Order: sequence, then structure tokens, then C-alpha cells
Amino acid sequence: MHERARDGEDSGSLGPLAVASVILAASGAALLLSLVARLANPLEWLTESPTWEGVVALVTMGVLGGVLLRAPRNRRVSWGHVVVLAPAVGLATMFCYVMLHLEFGSPIHDCTGDLDQVDACHGRDWSAGAGHLAVRRATGTLRVDSCRAFASAVAPTLEQRATDDTSGDGRRCTLAAPREWMEVPCADPGPTAFARCFECAGGSVAEDVYVSLLAIDAECEGATLTRTVNMSAATAARCLGDTTDTEACHDATPSR
Repeated sequence: MHERARDGEDSGSLGPLAVASVILAASGAALLLSLVARLANPLEWLTESPTWEGVVALVTMGVLGGVLLRAPRNRRVSWGHVVVLAPAVGLATMFCYVMLHLEFGSPIHDCTGDLDQVDACHGRDWSAGAGHLAVRRATGTLRVDSCRAFASAVAPTLEQRATDDTSGDGRRCTLAAPREWMEVPCADPGPTAFARCFECAGGSVAEDVYVSLLAIDAECEGATLTRTVNMSAATAARCLGDTTDTEACHDATPSR
């Protein structure tokens, strides 16, 4: 009778132990993936949905299975421990996420709407509160008529830049308005593999500077669109080469 009661107590304590294991495994796996993805450019895809959620779920289920199969007989974990553990781990995880974001930035995977067809998207975002700093580059194709509007010199040339309004206030820098863009040498911002490059700068009431750089090839078959916040096109080119180089990415000298 006493042995059966003792087994029942052990069995009942397995619930809070399992919950505690899930909390620790999920938070630990998520932080580890975030750190690895930020430190290694080729592994940025680890933070992309649904890969991130899938990997965290697999790790968590593996840990939970191991706990349930190999839990020691004397399991001194109660629901009181779980009540204390959950908010403590939550706060610690949130703090670590903020520090990782500020130090290494968060990988950007979504460039929807930048080009008519986006084949690849790459970038980082260090924005926090009122401080904005970000860069992303979409690679793909541009609609032929839109591409030809830029290629046919509709956009201002370098000679026209001196008389053109370059303040950037109120400019939306959309591909539908080529007159808002200025042609620049592709060697300056970095995409030397393309034939023509066009730059547009805009501002906001918060004094943020937005710079967009469109690069197209001679046949209008390929294009890249780089968008930055408080970062010049030249700095963006260096940063996109290695987004783990925090010093190079924070050398932000935007021009409007």
C-alpha cells in the first residue's frame, strides 16, 4: 500500500518536471539558433519561418522525450517551481534577445514588394525604439516597362543632380516614379555587375534618412533593389558583404 502511494507521488510530480523541461529546452534552443544565425551569414536561414519554429519544436520534443524516459525516481519538481521558473526564464530570454538584436541585428528575410519578382532577400535590422538602422537587398526581376523607364534616361543624370532637389523631404522613392531617382555610377555603391544604377533618398519627420538603390542589367532581365535606413549606399554594400561585421555596418554616414 505504501509503495503504491509512493509510486503515485512520483508519477504525479512528472507533470511539472516535464513542463519545466519544455520551458528550458524551448528557450535555450531558440537563443542558440538566434546566436548561430547572427554570427554566421550562411546560417541566417535558421531564423526564417517555419524553419526556426520547426527546429525549436524538434529540440524541445527530444528533450521532453529524454526527460520522460530517463527521469530519476526522486523528482523534486513541483508546480510552485514551474510558476517561478516560467517568468524568470521568459525575462532572461527577452533580455538576451534584445542584447543579440542590438549587438548583431536581426536577419531580414522578407523583401515582398521591393521588386516585381523577388528571388532572394538579404539584410539586417538593428532598429530599437527611436533609433533606426537597417539594410536589405532584394534580388530578382523588374517589370520590363518599369525597367525601360529607368534605362531610357527618364531618371535625372549626374549633371542634373546639381539643380535637382536632393533634400529628399517627402520623396517616397517608388519604382513607379523614376523622376525621384538619380543615376549614379554602379562602382560607387557596389553592384558593379549591373549596367545602370539609380539612387533615391527620402526623409521622415523623425529625421531618419531612407536611401534606395536600384541596379539593372543591360537587358532588363535582372535587378537588385537595396533599401537602407540611416545608412549610406556605400556602407550598405560593405555591410551586405558580411552582416556579421558590426563595425562596418554601423559606419553609417547617410546622405540625402
